[in-house]
Amino acid sequence: MIRRIDTASSWIPLTLLAFCLGFSTVKAQAGAAKSAPLDVASIDVDAAKTTGKVSPYVFGQNIEYEHGTISGGEQNQDDAHGLHTGGLWAEMLRDRKFEEGDLDADGVANAWVPEELITNHYWELKGGQGKSDRYWIDHQEYYGGGAAQAIEVYGDGSQHASIYQVGLHFTKGRTYQFYVYLKRRGNASVWVEFEKLGGPQYARQDFRQVSEGWEKYTAEFTAPEDTDNGRVRIAVQGNGVLWIDSASLMSADNYHGMRRDVLDALKPLAVPLIRYPGGCFADTYHWKDGIGPRDRRPERWSPKWNEWEPNDFGIDEFMDFAQQLGSEVHMTANYLSGTPQEAGEWVEYTNGSTGTPLGHLRGENGHPAPYGIKLWAVGNESQELCSDEYIGANKIEDYVQRFQQYKSAIQKADPSTRVMAVGAPPGPLQWNRDMLGLMPIDLLAASIYTGEG
Repeated sequence: MIRRIDTASSWIPLTLLAFCLGFSTVKAQAGAAKSAPLDVASIDVDAAKTTGKVSPYVFGQNIEYEHGTISGGEQNQDDAHGLHTGGLWAEMLRDRKFEEGDLDADGVANAWVPEELITNHYWELKGGQGKSDRYWIDHQEYYGGGAAQAIEVYGDGSQHASIYQVGLHFTKGRTYQFYVYLKRRGNASVWVEFEKLGGPQYARQDFRQVSEGWEKYTAEFTAPEDTDNGRVRIAVQGNGVLWIDSASLMSADNYHGMRRDVLDALKPLAVPLIRYPGGCFADTYHWKDGIGPRDRRPERWSPKWNEWEPNDFGIDEFMDFAQQLGSEVHMTANYLSGTPQEAGEWVEYTNGSTGTPLGHLRGENGHPAPYGIKLWAVGNESQELCSDEYIGANKIEDYVQRFQQYKSAIQKADPSTRVMAVGAPPGPLQWNRDMLGLMPIDLLAASIYTGEG
């Protein structure tokens, strides 16, 4: 079949671009008359014939830990009490591991607020000390990460204290699942409530037998209405100390912790290749922070984007995500703050058999089959951009030397991997010329920015 496209009157859709790469004939005609208002060109396409194959690597996506892309509940410098922007990860609570500090100096972790603020008695709370209660962040007693929220109540037994997380979005008819790790000392009752600002209360779950050792407690509720002012309250009454850690709230329809609506929106894109763990973030990321039980993983401050990263979404969760989309992956090893050894160990974790130490660890984490990741880049935009803020851009000789060290460590862990050097753009293309003159390169990773700004 031959189709003629007249560029003076027809729009060529983007999907036709790849199709036209296999055309067999091209015929152009230009009007000779100088007075003609518009030249006309045409293309004849024989759809039955192709002369080549479009590489699946022409189109891909980058996923990066920044501004709520993954962890929608993360805290950042611009919004000191957190901003739930709604990322790929379904977690709704901010600072759920109570590790992000106490900027208000009220004894309560940043993304949470004490009962005294909710009941308009905040003036009674001085440095975390109230009339019959005390709040503090405990770095000695905790379940996961490195901190827990502690609340002490004392008096005749009628006193109560609690922490809230506010400004949560609940959808009418949707069921939400909550859990928290608790331990207590003394004689105190504990419960959790779900409500909205000004009422009503949606649900309450009493935890009557809280242990003196860390245990997980669960609750569930279905929202009776839509609200952007939803609240979660964890409360204690009586005498004693309650420790709270690794709280979580997700919509019950999540898929392995990921938002199902986001997955459903991404699948039709049929993305052939996804880069992880992102751009500049990759050069501050240490992969071991994101493996093992999520509730025990440490939070880390990301200096590139000035945000807290809860590490709930790590390499195993990412590979689950990529497999759901049917996408191949392109990994970016930490060059700026990492080491060749760290990169090699990462490859062993992802690609090694369970007979290797780190492949065995992957199996213990619930993923016995190797992921078989073949594409690995050494750094992100290493010529400049991500490095110029710190060192005024890299020297080509330093990069070439360290690249060889990374490549050796990566391919020692898995000889079948292909290791990408990082080049321009961004920055002068002379970097590429110099690099090609200093070492052979199998693949080159470059960043091309388009659009406004």
